[in-house]
Amino acid sequence: MTTDLHRHGIEACDVFTREGVPIHVKNLSASAPASHLLAQALVSTEALLYDKSAQQQFRKKVTDRGWDASDLPAKPVKVALGVARTGKRITAENLFTFTQVTLARLDQVLSARGVEVVIVPIERPE
Repeated sequence: MTTDLHRHGIEACDVFTREGVPIHVKNLSASAPASHLLAQALVSTEALLYDKSAQQQFRKKVTDRGWDASDLPAKPVKVALGVARTGKRITAENLFTFTQVTLARLDQVLSARGVEVVIVPIERPE
């Protein structure tokens, strides 16, 4: 979606639940993709919190998929991070050290805005 602040576009999420919870998904083979995942979650969540255009575009996506956008909260209350790594189950406790620190900061920032951050491990067999 594009907004006044994000003229080149941002990805609101990879998938969302029927309750409108944005889910960002990434295969974490190294620290760089993990950092991208966390940055994506921060940027899109802040857009959905504060940018009317982003909120309208997100609601339109929900409606376009045949769901009732009136059931969604006015602003996000939760964001999920789907994390995968081939041959290893990733959790908040065994993320890369740098990523753990960045995740803690993301959680602090979004919690202060009333948004819960959850980690969803995705198991990928070898």
